[in-house]
Amino acid sequence: MKRDMDLVRKLLLAVEASERPLDSSLIRIVGYAGDSITEHMRLLNEASLVEGISAYSVEHRLKWVELRLTWSGHDFLDVARNENLWNETMAEVRKQTGTVSFDVLKGLLANAAREIYPRAQVPDHSERTIGRVHRLDLRERPG
Repeated sequence: MKRDMDLVRKLLLAVEASERPLDSSLIRIVGYAGDSITEHMRLLNEASLVEGISAYSVEHRLKWVELRLTWSGHDFLDVARNENLWNETMAEVRKQTGTVSFDVLKGLLANAAREIYPRAQVPDHSERTIGRVHRLDLRERPG
């Protein structure tokens, strides 16, 4: 099954919207089968965007219970929440490369948000701290 970033976003929004930890078997998203939702929940759990307990339903189907967002899941939604920003960024990704890694997508969304809200304190995901001393700026290319 191919990873679907639109489904990833919709699932994170569904988990966030729940007042208490959620059971994945209760999530219904138009256009997506239950197996796809379950598999993407597994991916979200592996990526540490959600935490949950895998279990089997009475029909012997895998599901996730006690789902909740992690700190990283909330951080991603903070840059992915805006529908227009998401649609514009995903349209550009599809036009340029078709798909990108999760970390690249998060960085693209943060950069787009920074352009819209230049005074906002959006973290710069293009820089990575290595150890405590050296900082590598990925925007600069060695000559």
